[in-house]
Amino acid sequence: MGKIHFLFYVLIIPILGKEKRPLDLPSLCEQADRYELPKPPGNSKLVLFHTGSVTGQNGSWSPIYDAAFLLKKNGDGTGSVMAGFAKIQTDVDDNEYPLILPFDGTVKKALPNEYVFRCDTMNCFATAIQCARRGNIETAGTLAGQYLRQRLKGGFKTMENGRLYDKNPSLLVARITFEYYYQYVLEENADLERALKFMETLQREFPELFSKDPENFFAHYRTLFVQDLRLTVESPEPVKGSIEDKLFRISKVDRYHEEERYQELEKQIHLKGVAVIPELVRLSTSRKLTTVVIHGLNNSPDSRGRLARIATGILSDMIGAHDTRTFRPYIDPTRKEWLNKVDLSDEKQFFIDALSETTGKGSHNDEIPLRILLHRQPKAAIELVDKVVYSQLSDFVSAVMESKLDDEGKFQTLLKAFIRTKGLHLKSLRYHLPRLNSTTVKKRLLSEITSLPNDVNGPYCKAKETKLSLLVMQFDDLALWRNHQAKVKTLSIGLRMELLTHLNHPESGGKNQKLRLAFLASFLSDTEVRTIKQNDKRWEGPHAGFTYDTLSVQNFAAEKIASILELPGEPADHWTEKQWKPFRQKVQTALSKLTLPDLS
Repeated sequence: MGKIHFLFYVLIIPILGKEKRPLDLPSLCEQADRYELPKPPGNSKLVLFHTGSVTGQNGSWSPIYDAAFLLKKNGDGTGSVMAGFAKIQTDVDDNEYPLILPFDGTVKKALPNEYVFRCDTMNCFATAIQCARRGNIETAGTLAGQYLRQRLKGGFKTMENGRLYDKNPSLLVARITFEYYYQYVLEENADLERALKFMETLQREFPELFSKDPENFFAHYRTLFVQDLRLTVESPEPVKGSIEDKLFRISKVDRYHEEERYQELEKQIHLKGVAVIPELVRLSTSRKLTTVVIHGLNNSPDSRGRLARIATGILSDMIGAHDTRTFRPYIDPTRKEWLNKVDLSDEKQFFIDALSETTGKGSHNDEIPLRILLHRQPKAAIELVDKVVYSQLSDFVSAVMESKLDDEGKFQTLLKAFIRTKGLHLKSLRYHLPRLNSTTVKKRLLSEITSLPNDVNGPYCKAKETKLSLLVMQFDDLALWRNHQAKVKTLSIGLRMELLTHLNHPESGGKNQKLRLAFLASFLSDTEVRTIKQNDKRWEGPHAGFTYDTLSVQNFAAEKIASILELPGEPADHWTEKQWKPFRQKVQTALSKLTLPDLS
């Protein structure tokens, strides 16, 4: 260390109350060197950098500063400092408080219009050691003395009070050393073997920093971390292409900034189905360190995510309702017990049971089990349509459209999803239809039209069959419209009118308007009058034309045509044939000015 000032050896700093002990700075510097703790560059300047704010007198805010060595100050106002042994990236100057202030060694309390410098963090004590390593004994004494006089001392984003180490400055430096290598391990290209070497040396030299007792939280946390680091270093590299290898690859992708890449890697595991579940269960207890940085909440420390965290997250997504617990820990030994009880032999049934709606268990997101099921068992789609909750129906249909199911199966599923109670929205239907072979779709739709029942037993307004008109409206195929028209004319008046009611749908957007008008016009000669019988359940609810006590098919068709053409003079519910007749004539006149397709 070269020639060192005499004060270096005799510096006396109060340790506890009135008791005074010599602070052996040479020994502490030697300890820092032995653990290869980094030094600031020789030309770096000691400064104060802005770390936060505190409430001062009269409720005013005062900025807090801490001592550090300035490493770099960029033109945009950002920079970096070394606070103790830690390199910290700094934010830009704000309008109220400057980022960097000159260091004058003055401790300042929270006073109006003044900044606060208390030197009450472990980093500040470490900065004192750095000053001593550079031979700046007076500044080292100022900082170390100020730190040791503080009643409350801050840790490294933990609730562990640094005052626990006041009686033994060497132990304090050891605690700071652990923190340095703990943070070093978070770096993507960290030398884990080097970090392990120094952490194991700390365990031997300072056993009081560690504990196997879970009640001794911070000491136990350090013990577990060294164990996990040792496991990570000593474990062989995972076999390329294995599930463990894929999990480590996932850990290297930022799920927030590279979401698509992250999901694609997850999907590679998901789509392997039940075959990967035993391996995911095995890895759900793995404490190997990954490169994922888990940012601690409140005062908990940041940490490297364990492999179990990723394995358990993927496993939970896959098994869905098979796990009904509200809280699912990341490292969970009970998964192995579950694996011994669950039946994986029937993959299709396993993933059907994983869906919350089919089991009545929980309310988790069914998207992953559905996608796996539809990828591996695509023909299960049709039987699942009625079991998917409405809020997830759109995701279900999207998964069906991406599955290996043929176009006929996809349309059959799409159709069933659309016509069911609380069915797929028309916008979703329109989005997916063009992605299917039109010939296949129209052939299937024609089959549905032909098989329409003459009547229904339940309320007309809830009849699934009535949505077929909305499907036909999506096509400009004359043959399809003619067959639909011919079939509708044979149906009971209640079902017939329900199939007409959608033809002026507000979301039609003018699509195939002339075909819709021609279809409705063919019913202007249908004079049958609807008769509602009391206690007849078919007429319950808002059925077609429910606001009219008496209504004929021709008048209902005229009203729909007038709505599409936006003709003035809306019919009233008390109208008689005397008022309806001129209204129909007005509609006929408007239609005569148009060239409509021939549906006869």
